[in-house]
Amino acid sequence: MGPSRTAAILLSALVLMPTGTLANECLQKHALYGDADGQFELRFREAAEPTAVTSNEFDLVATASGVKMNGIVMWNQGFSRPQGILMLNCPEGDVTGAELEACTLWQGIVYALKPGADADLLPADDKPAAPALLLADIGRALHYSDLRTKGQIKHAPWDVFQFKSCQK
Repeated sequence: MGPSRTAAILLSALVLMPTGTLANECLQKHALYGDADGQFELRFREAAEPTAVTSNEFDLVATASGVKMNGIVMWNQGFSRPQGILMLNCPEGDVTGAELEACTLWQGIVYALKPGADADLLPADDKPAAPALLLADIGRALHYSDLRTKGQIKHAPWDVFQFKSCQK
């Protein structure tokens, strides 16, 4: 077994290691995740105003600076996938497309990672939480965002977030 295969096996074991409360004992709307460096927390919360389009709400918090970004997950039309959108300081109420674009930091698919390195779709709020999540390309998006260039965050998160605990 070569070094890269050994590293891949160890990484997958670490990602899916159980901690304290198991993910399947927690609803997705109460799940708390952390990135590999412990610099970011992904905190799911119950939707303030549930809609047919929005399935989940979350905050991404840079633990060192306290910067809190707000996120939602919507299901797109057709071949449905959970589309995550991460925003910062968006205006309230009716907003234009340009206003929404200006406050959007990232958009991408949110995948649940299961034991055995299988990917699935993000569970609904009232379903058991995923053991780990992949927010495709969020690290790159935040690396090149104004948050980093203006010093509000020093590092971008990894794209994978591991279940840490259940917030109730």
